[in-house]
Parts: sequence; C-alpha cells; structure tokens
Amino acid sequence: MAAAQIKVKQIKGLQATINALTGIDNIVETFSTNATDGATGILISYSARERDAIQVYVNGHRVQEGYSWQKDGVAVTANSLEATTELVWNASITGYTLDATDEVQLQYETEAGGTVTGGSQSGSNYDDTAIVSSITSLEALHTNPTVAGTITDHLIPDTNAAYDLGSAEKKIRHLYLSNNSLYLGDTAISMQDNKLQLPAINIAGEFDITTSSLLAQELNAEEQSRMVNLYNNKIKHACSPVWLQKSDGSQYVGSGQWVTLTQDYSDLADGWFLTCAHNVFEVNEAGEHEYFNQIWIAKANEFYQVNLAEVRYDAVADVCLIKTGLLNEEAHTLKLATQEPVSGERVWLCGFPAGLDNDSFTSGLIRDAHFNMTSGGQITDSLLLSASGIGGNSGSAILNSAADIVGIFTFGFGTLETFGGGSNLATLNQVIPQLQLQTGPWRGKRYLGLDWQRIGPIDWLAYLPVTDGVAGPTLYTRPQQQGCLVTTVAADSPFAGTIQAGDILLGYQGLDTGLTADFGYTAGQRTPGVMCYNLAETQFQLDWISLAQTARQQQIFTLPQYTATTADKDNYLSGGQLHRVN
Repeated sequence: MAAAQIKVKQIKGLQATINALTGIDNIVETFSTNATDGATGILISYSARERDAIQVYVNGHRVQEGYSWQKDGVAVTANSLEATTELVWNASITGYTLDATDEVQLQYETEAGGTVTGGSQSGSNYDDTAIVSSITSLEALHTNPTVAGTITDHLIPDTNAAYDLGSAEKKIRHLYLSNNSLYLGDTAISMQDNKLQLPAINIAGEFDITTSSLLAQELNAEEQSRMVNLYNNKIKHACSPVWLQKSDGSQYVGSGQWVTLTQDYSDLADGWFLTCAHNVFEVNEAGEHEYFNQIWIAKANEFYQVNLAEVRYDAVADVCLIKTGLLNEEAHTLKLATQEPVSGERVWLCGFPAGLDNDSFTSGLIRDAHFNMTSGGQITDSLLLSASGIGGNSGSAILNSAADIVGIFTFGFGTLETFGGGSNLATLNQVIPQLQLQTGPWRGKRYLGLDWQRIGPIDWLAYLPVTDGVAGPTLYTRPQQQGCLVTTVAADSPFAGTIQAGDILLGYQGLDTGLTADFGYTAGQRTPGVMCYNLAETQFQLDWISLAQTARQQQIFTLPQYTATTADKDNYLSGGQLHRVN
C-alpha cells in the first residue's frame, strides 16, 4: 500500500491516544508527610511500570537521588513497583529533611486504569469508538481502520516518506528506533554496541564539542568570558573604595559595595552600602566605640561623605550597613545569595588591596565554608579563602559565580595573602536584618565571655580517660577529633563559676528549636561563636569536658545580650571576651 503522511498536529490528545493504544496511563500524585527521614508513609496508589522512570518532586524541584522504595518494610529493587509501595527518604544524601509543609509529588506510568494526565481525554473514557476515531484521524495508519485498536502495518514504512509530527507542545513519551539509523539531512545518528553514535557537533558555528578536550576548552573559555562580562558590566560598578580618617589625622582605605537587601531590587531608593565595621569605628582608650572623623565612599565617579547618623554595624561579625539615600541602579547593585556556599566552590573578590587599585578583581576557592579560627579570635561562622586578599580588601563582598554575596572579607593572616576571609552567608543572614532596624551598633547578639583555641591529640591526653558524668561509665579512652579548648573565662560570662579555663567545649543543643552543633575544626563542626547568632534560642544545653574531673558535663545556660556588658568587649577579631585588637 502507499505510505500515508501522518499529520500528528491535527490530533488532539495525542499522548492520551497513544497511552490508550498501548494500555498505559500517566499518574500524578501529590502528598505531604510528617516524616523527616527514612520511611515517609507515602504510598503509590497504582503499580508503577518502570521504577527508574518514577519522578519525585519536592516543592516543584526534581530530586535526582536520595530516595528508595520499600514494600511492607522490605527494600524493593525490582524494575516495577506494586501498588502501596512506600517512598523512603535519605536526608544524608539529599542534604535536607522533609517536613509537613513540603509538597511531595510522584509522577509515574501504570497499566491502563489510572488517570491519564496528558492529552484531552481521560484514559478511563477510551473505548473502541474513541480508538477508531483516533486511528482514523491518523489518516488510515493501519490497513484495516474498521478493526478497533489493531495496527497491522509499520508506523514508519520501508520506503522514504515525509512526516509532519506537528506542534512541539504535543509529546511522545517514548520513541524506539530499531537497528536503523536516524538521518538529519544527510547526517546519520545510529547505535553501535548499545552506544549512541553522533557526528561532529558544532553549535551556531561557534561552539565545537566534537571531542571532550574541545568541550573542556569551550566551556572554560565561555565561563571566563561570562565572568569578565559580569565584572565589566556589574561588579566593578557596584564596588567602591572606602576612605577614612582617624582621630589622629591618619588616613586608611578599605572596600565596600552598593547592595540591595531584597531579591527583587525593591529597595534601590534606600541606597544601601555594605562594608565591614572596622572601616567605620574603633574602640578608644576609654573603652568606647568611636566613629572615624570622616568616611567617604564613591558612586558613579564621585565621592560622597557618609552621614554617620545612618551607619549601623555589628562589631563582632565585623559587618556594617549604611543607608545613603542615593538611588542605586539594579544593573550595578549586588544582592545576597539564596544558597549557602560550600567548601571547594570558586568565589571572587573586587576591592582595594593595599590601596593600590580600587576595582582590583581576583578569584579563588573556598578553603572552608565554616571556618573556625584556631586562635578563637574570629568567633563567627566564617569563610576561609584561597583568593588573594590583604589590607584594603576589608569590606569586600565575597561573590559566587552569579555575582551574589556569600560572605564578607574582614581578616587575613599577615603576609599570607591567600589565607583570609570573614563572616559567611549564614552569619550575614542573621546580622543584616537586625542592622536594617536601627542605627549605630547592634548589640542584640548573645554574649559568651569566653576565649578558646584549637586542641590537638597531645593536649587531649591530659583528659583521658573521660567518663560520662562524674564517676560515670568510661566515655573516651582516646583523643577525640572534636572540641575547643577554653583559655579564658570573663568574670561577667554566663558560664563563669561553671566552665573553667582548660575545659573542652564539645557542642550545644538549643532548647527552643532543638538545633545542635558540634564544636571543633573538622568537617561538620562549628565555632562556639555560632551561639552568639542563634537568635531563635533563649536557652542552650552545653556539653563540655571538665579538666578537673575528666568527665563530660551537661548544663543549661541562658545567654545575655551584649547590652549586658561593656562596649569594649563588643569588638571585631576579639574572641568571646578579649577587650582590644592586638
């Protein structure tokens, strides 16, 4: 017979028609669960034809890994799943737990009988008449259109023919080609040894991905070009030097940038400017915070003197926010990132290193996304970078590959210019909303009154064996890769009289939220300073090891705000209670 030309774009409900012919329905089910990890109680209502084809979405985002299936408590590895098979969540792989507010959606195929979501008709409504009508609409696809649902000839004929598959909005779930090649013009796409064979691919005459090495070169060049364009068109225009004069007449330079505190740039009229706190104040001999005589920042090639009445800062996190009232341009304004940075991620700095070049641009890696300074001087949860940064870079935003802010550069280690960093995004997200609410110093963070430093295995030996409570069972017989060694306890510390110099801080649990943190310097551990910025907690259960009793102790503490102590203790790079920066 002569080959018919298929006009698929004339057929409504193509997916539903094909599903009806093949006996397949597409199922979409939406659930919520009170489970956080492990068995979720989410059961599929129908049998699933292909386990690997099931798509799991959480709040609209597809989950690629971190879940599995079980039936009656037994893990399922078969290709198909029975009805009432349960979804099992693995938070350690996905990186987050579920809660009752999450919407979990499952999309899968089942044998006919479920609800067809593609096409214009329900699968349960397909009968012989509907199938005959659909096949007739395919312009006599088979040789005997009066036989309902029976295709007696090949969909693709042996001889060459032109086919119009219609609108791209109409979907074909699976397309199988057996043995033969698929031609695009005169170029063949084929299968050999179960591997797809593609010809040399050139995109728009510019992007050649013929080989893996060419692809790597193209991607590297494209990424480099993208960041150069971001720098030239946005970053350098958002960055500004900070010129300051101290009370003795000496002048210094730092860095800063024009920012928005929203994701939709709705506050551009406020003219927000972000820098570090030590670019605007110092602690004088009387132990009081004192603004510098003059502070100047630049915008559109002009300098503006900062109105000190609109300066607000957090001294411990070393973050300063200034409301200038100068209208910012969206294209030249930076915003906070929405995703936490991770160790190994590439970041960028634009600033005024050593006062040499006020829009100097450099990049490096995040050495540690949760840096705990071994001397305890920088107590906030911070970033440590390999990007070059020295004096003058103080106040530079640390940017991710989207030019969004993931931290602020506030400290370096002497001549080691690739060892520096500052408060990370988690800290900024706690501090900046508070700075919006008031001018001057923000002292609402929690006061610890402790100094600490790193402890190694040799120092740990003095504590062994450690018992679980005084005269309790043995807890540790070997040095632990955890803990921060207390070196000083201030007289007004909430821990005074309980925690002693020489004790080891292990971690805490918040009694309001139940959040926990282990203290130390290895992966997953945090600085004890995270307690300063956990504003959701009013009480903290602290775990520590007493040197005097070589026993692990636990006690609940209520931490006061910095308003309860003297101003000179509220200072950058000063640890929990030291008074002055050396």
